[in-house]
Amino acid sequence: MDKILKLSDLYLKSSLNVDDECPCESGKSFKDCHGLDTNGDRKLQPPYKLNSLCEIKTNFEDADFWIVRKGSEKKVGMPTKKYSDEYIGIKIKNEAKDIIIPEYLFYLIEYLHQRGYFEQIAKGTLKLKHIEIKDIKSITIG
Repeated sequence: MDKILKLSDLYLKSSLNVDDECPCESGKSFKDCHGLDTNGDRKLQPPYKLNSLCEIKTNFEDADFWIVRKGSEKKVGMPTKKYSDEYIGIKIKNEAKDIIIPEYLFYLIEYLHQRGYFEQIAKGTLKLKHIEIKDIKSITIG
């Protein structure tokens, strides 16, 4: 199986061992901070469920961006940079930051929204629709 990226190769040049403390000041070892096994290989392999890459919850002020959870059929699922406790917050986990960046994921969700993905999975009647956190967690990428 091909490796996407072997992070330990990047840090061996600077003599950092995967068991050493991560330079990002998380207090964790480099392998634990970035989701690597003892050989420096990535534990997470594609395809990825969004749940494995991100923290996903409502009332999440510290998120990288948010997804509109309820509203009109056209608005549900739209990503935004503005916080609301009603929106679904998305934050990339530390161990996944070398796999995907928040800006790319934001545009990927925007693409899904524009293609009508959320209109298809939205629940509700009449003009008020909603999506659930489990709908976002189950999105597969890669």
